[in-house]
Amino acid sequence: MYTHGHHESVLRSHRWRTAANSAGRRLLSWAREAGFTDVTADADVWCFATEADRAWWSGLWAERTTGSAYARLAVEGGHADRAELERIAAAWREWGGRPDGWFSVPHGQILCRA
Repeated sequence: MYTHGHHESVLRSHRWRTAANSAGRRLLSWAREAGFTDVTADADVWCFATEADRAWWSGLWAERTTGSAYARLAVEGGHADRAELERIAAAWREWGGRPDGWFSVPHGQILCRA
């Protein structure tokens, strides 16, 4: 599966737009820098492993990769061309059809008390 190109083009596109694609790992430090002393840090995770979940997640990302603002920004910013985006979308679809495929998305979260 061709995933490395997807990850790299997403990161390059985010940096180009000055988005904080690594914000989750910085939440606690941002809270402390903002002056909060009573902060609870936690995490959660999504897991896409069932056939239905893989079909939904892979279809979502295949579409986003070729037909969204991300796709437009990736091309406009010179981070990927249309052919690369099509290869990445095909890889998402291939992954979604594999019975041994799974994908996890960790989420950092904080609760700040003032």
